[in-house]
Amino acid sequence: MPTDEGPLGVDSQGSAIRISDVFGLGRSLLDGRFHHLSWFELCLKSYFLTIQPETGALLSGPLLGTRIEMMSHQVSAALKVRDRMNGRALLADEVGLGKTIEACMVYKELALRGLIRKTLILTPPALVSQWHDELRTKFLEEFTIASGPGSKFIDLDSHEKLIASIDTAKRPGVKERLCSVYWDLLIVDEAHRLKNSRTLNYRLARDISSTYLLMLTATPIQNGLAELYNLVNLVRPGLLGSRLEFQSRFSADSKGRRVTNQLALQRILSGVMVRTRRKETGLPFTRRFSNTVRLVPTEGEYRLYNAVTDYVRSLYESLPEARRIRAAPDVFLLITLQRQLASSTPAISKALRRRMERSTPAGAREIDGLLRLSSLVKEDSKMIALKELVGAASGKVLIFTTFLETQEYIRASLENLGYDVTCYSGAMDEGARQRSLNDFREGAKVLVCTEAGSEGMNLQFCNLVINYDLPWNPLRVEQRIGRVHRIGQVNDVYIFSLTVRDTIEDHILDLLYEKIQLFQLTIGDLELILGDEVRRIEPRIFRSFMENDRRGAKKAIEKLGLDLVGRKRRADSARGRNDSIFEAVNLSPLEEGGK
Repeated sequence: MPTDEGPLGVDSQGSAIRISDVFGLGRSLLDGRFHHLSWFELCLKSYFLTIQPETGALLSGPLLGTRIEMMSHQVSAALKVRDRMNGRALLADEVGLGKTIEACMVYKELALRGLIRKTLILTPPALVSQWHDELRTKFLEEFTIASGPGSKFIDLDSHEKLIASIDTAKRPGVKERLCSVYWDLLIVDEAHRLKNSRTLNYRLARDISSTYLLMLTATPIQNGLAELYNLVNLVRPGLLGSRLEFQSRFSADSKGRRVTNQLALQRILSGVMVRTRRKETGLPFTRRFSNTVRLVPTEGEYRLYNAVTDYVRSLYESLPEARRIRAAPDVFLLITLQRQLASSTPAISKALRRRMERSTPAGAREIDGLLRLSSLVKEDSKMIALKELVGAASGKVLIFTTFLETQEYIRASLENLGYDVTCYSGAMDEGARQRSLNDFREGAKVLVCTEAGSEGMNLQFCNLVINYDLPWNPLRVEQRIGRVHRIGQVNDVYIFSLTVRDTIEDHILDLLYEKIQLFQLTIGDLELILGDEVRRIEPRIFRSFMENDRRGAKKAIEKLGLDLVGRKRRADSARGRNDSIFEAVNLSPLEEGGK
């Protein structure tokens, strides 16, 4: 009779064998559920795939090879997880080596073998859409984002392929429903957030049941070996023995910051952990050069900026204090208005006209005065500088802006000068976006992207990025740069950021981004530095300028910058500890060819 371990069968010699019931056919029969014959035949074909002799090749290779450039260390890692780790592993490559791609490769391998149907991916909130886009564009997999605005999300029980932020997943009610489902595959990104076994994050991952489990982090050790123990214990419970046994056997000091018995630890971890270092890949890693172009505003721009900022401040001060403190939705609407002001005159003008349509007569008169000021600005200072930069560029140029109105302003202005310009935005359908990318690859000199363009694209054939405006979220800045500065880029990358002196963005650049050397950091670096603080940065910046005079605002931003510098210092220390420990504990799949 079928059991959870699979039904008993007979081989060609008449010997009893136990057949793994990976497709749930035995369970279905016991429950009185019957599938269509075609499903049974598909299961049989997939089963025979799973028992074929290992060939050292990815089943998904022919499909993926036409869509992504598969690096040897990624293929080796995916093979090792598939063939030697039974689909449960800690992927701990150094920052920038493509752990997300490795995890997606493993997912595809398991899916093609018919081993998984229900998959849950947990990520930090800022990386949810990036995972969704990577899976959709590179692996042709359509996942649903839990509670995503405008998404096809129905409820937690209705989707077989789900992406959720860790914050969403651990909410009361949500966690219980996720834990009531048996998932075939669970993937947890930035798994160092689970380092403490007493936290809600750790208990969430522990309580979700899954056959296969992938945990991704470049820094499994942030303070000491106890954190590595916690993560490995989630992936393979009991592998390292008790906590006390592990510490006494492998920790060379009381804080667990030095390791002893390295070879023994390497033998144990090699069955559950993969870590490739940059120097082992032989891949070229090019440099970044960032330049800030600070512009003196014209008289018209100066008057408009101050007038609209005062208007935004008056709206902010009219909000109840409780709403200001907790950054209610209307606070983010005001943040958007302030950022539209910094982006371009067309962007703020359209935003003001929309506000005017639903304002009181007194409010409309105030906005009308602001619109008259905007009409006096004939051409933005940033546009003049942009034309000079594009004119001096010998190759292709990637320009980022946050707002559609600014995108159109840039396109029209550059086309008037005779440049071949194409655009990419979330407002376009998939076909139009792909045509735009092809145009840029094959002919157009300039691609103008809105924020939607900062995720899911690979543009290594371009090495000049211009930030026409700047996000207040550092992760968004890096997502833009990461479209061109990634594995496969063979040229140094040049980044120009345009800003007008004495604006909020100017102070953010000077007192925040340049302090932490933002333009030299990768997504993995930033996630490690910022952690949960990333959600609070925009409201903190906004409050600094709304609740202080100019001098007080600069001090507040500088204090935030110093806080991030401290976080960066701690992140660098954590990275150094990992480098030191894993230098002596070799877990590279390249040493074994993934076998």
